[in-house]
Amino acid sequence: MRRAIALLTLLSVAGCANPSSTIVASASGAPTGAISPPTAISTATGRPPFTDPGGAVFAMQRLDDRSGWALVLSGYGTARETVAHLMITDDSGASWRDGTPASIGVGTAVTDFLDKDHAWVLQPCAADSGLSSSLWRTSDGGRHWTTVTLPLTAIFEAAMSFVGPEVGYLALVPDPGPDNRPTIFDATADGGATWTRVGMVPEVPQSWPPERPFVFLTEDDGLLVTGTALQTHDGGGSWTAIDLPRPRDIPASASSDIHDPVTAGSAVMVSVQFYWKTGDTYTYAPGYEYISRDLGRTWTLAWTGAVDLYPKSVVIAVGDSTWFRFPDYLGSIPGDGYTKDFSVTQDPGLGWTTVTAALPTGTHFDAESFSSALEGWAIISKDASCSAGMSCPYSGGLPGQLVETGDGGKTWQIAGTTGSGS
Repeated sequence: MRRAIALLTLLSVAGCANPSSTIVASASGAPTGAISPPTAISTATGRPPFTDPGGAVFAMQRLDDRSGWALVLSGYGTARETVAHLMITDDSGASWRDGTPASIGVGTAVTDFLDKDHAWVLQPCAADSGLSSSLWRTSDGGRHWTTVTLPLTAIFEAAMSFVGPEVGYLALVPDPGPDNRPTIFDATADGGATWTRVGMVPEVPQSWPPERPFVFLTEDDGLLVTGTALQTHDGGGSWTAIDLPRPRDIPASASSDIHDPVTAGSAVMVSVQFYWKTGDTYTYAPGYEYISRDLGRTWTLAWTGAVDLYPKSVVIAVGDSTWFRFPDYLGSIPGDGYTKDFSVTQDPGLGWTTVTAALPTGTHFDAESFSSALEGWAIISKDASCSAGMSCPYSGGLPGQLVETGDGGKTWQIAGTTGSGS
């Protein structure tokens, strides 16, 4: 099953930044918390050597029991230039080939990986860049890419969701614009070759999170979640706010911050933090999670208290029954230390079982993707530390080591070394 959170990767496809721009690490060695890159191996003909997907993986998505994509940073943590590669495996990570579009550098792009053959990479460009936003698409697993110029050329923020090889949607915020920029919706019925404007929301007041805020479950039914949550049931033509029943312990005056949509079949879950002001004091109540089983039309409160303010958690749905919950450190150092624990439910959400993963000492989970209740990938990174009396708001984190499990996360090995899924 596909995760509802897409990869907002460090890809810059010959676009808004200088196409030759690179990130060069200092000669003093790898940054704190980074895993040293392993020995370089050769890639497809015509590409330079890259780092084996194992030591410098920034993002990934496992698609089925044998195939998946990974964003690999070669040269990371060394004095060499850092170059991004989109790598593809068809044998559970035993071997990889380079499926990177031409003229790729290091920057920010939006990606959507549908299956082992179909993927899209969107490079939004601001108005002052002097360049046009573009979309790259492939239907043969990255062996060939086609470039598409979008109708909207200057884009402030973007999200993308494909429901099949042909039908997909874009949510685009134009640049420039007022603080409350309108969001426009474009649709394609030919795999992204051409796009048609289907709808617009005048204002989406909150900034989009780095996670996937935009997802279509069918050709007609979709969600846009950016603090508020909007739903459509006519392919993006019209959008209305979702109606969440208020818990008894939340005052009627409370506002809500809705985030992290997760989908599995016709089911979708969102996480909610309520907040309200009493006098000069704000009260925050996180950890309320709602599930809809009818494509977002009606919602029920599934469970509460599942999330503390820090660290938060990320939920991964596999099918309609199996849901995983992993800690999400957001690149920061937890005050009470890292944990190797995660939770799994098969009901879903009525009862959670805690699993303590057998990870190497001094490492923790940073990203996860499951293709079944047993088979999955994760990126693990070295634990970071902060000297006494020092403020370390961001340290460690991605990129890291790609590992795999075949037993639902109890044990993990370097991807491609166990024959998982063969």
